[in-house]
Amino acid sequence: MCEAARKTIVVTDSSKFGRKTPNVVIPMDKIDILITDTGITDTDYQTLQQHNVQVILV
Repeated sequence: MCEAARKTIVVTDSSKFGRKTPNVVIPMDKIDILITDTGITDTDYQTLQQHNVQVILV
């Protein structure tokens, strides 16, 4: 689905960052917009910005 989409928007809470998981749902370079809460660390926020992901904090 991500390959067919014009934009990919991911919604997740900040507790999901930094976790190790055996499966990757979507690579970071395929995400256009990420919506998360303000608990995200500055490091994670900056990493997303460096990968040209628009981050929306709610």
